[in-house]
Amino acid sequence: MQWSVIPQKGEVPAPRDDHSMVQVGPGQFLIFGGFVNGSRRNDVYQLNFDGSSANWTLLAGNSSGHSTPPARASHCAGFHANTMYVIGGEDEDHNKLNDFWAFSLDSKTWQQLDCHGQEDFFRSGASASVANGRIYIFGGILEITKELNDMYVFDCASKSIQKYDDAVQQQQ
Repeated sequence: MQWSVIPQKGEVPAPRDDHSMVQVGPGQFLIFGGFVNGSRRNDVYQLNFDGSSANWTLLAGNSSGHSTPPARASHCAGFHANTMYVIGGEDEDHNKLNDFWAFSLDSKTWQQLDCHGQEDFFRSGASASVANGRIYIFGGILEITKELNDMYVFDCASKSIQKYDDAVQQQQ
């Protein structure tokens, strides 16, 4: 096995960390947010990879306003039914976030979700995985000395979030 540099073209994002990346189709990915030059971002880029080159497109720029999520890092994300869901993270003032946002790949627009059960969901640094129309979210950090080991389930259809134990009990 040998590593190689992949040629990139288009609107290549600036170097960043603490962002999210979701697969939206074969060879297609979205990245959102993270740190760029010490500041948090809320931009969305699409990567189309054909096996030999990477073509980037800026879908939503770094902006502020009512219809876009605050810039953030250390959030988690999942993709289902042509929508990227962005969950939690940390804002520019190091506040933990408990908000949920949906980015439509079709319309290239954001929508803030009002999810039942999100009131106590403040966290950053969580991990997420998508299965069967649900996003499973594990752990993260609440405070510098308060790491979490709980699991939550976000249902993409009902736009609700539940602690994993509660979600399992409802299915039985």
